[in-house]
Amino acid sequence: MLFSRVRNAAEHGALAGTHTADPWRNTRSVRARWYERLTVAPNHVNFHFEHHLAPTVPAYRLPALHRWCMEQGVYERATLERSYAHVLSRLVGVAP
Repeated sequence: MLFSRVRNAAEHGALAGTHTADPWRNTRSVRARWYERLTVAPNHVNFHFEHHLAPTVPAYRLPALHRWCMEQGVYERATLERSYAHVLSRLVGVAP
């Protein structure tokens, strides 16, 4: 339950477009650390922005979609965080 709440807050919380339907403004992806992938973000759910861009892409293909987004410069406009710990520190207003 705790990990689910952390993930939900990290996916959509405290973004400029939180109250819009625009995934470019209301969602983010996270470069999850190995232990975050085991607990908070199994099955590549840390690639949440990519999931919103292409919801029919299966979870096992999200890392490849993420790499493509990186190559295309998508994250010059979208939000990519370095870890769930970093996102949580921003959500509670503590400097990372």
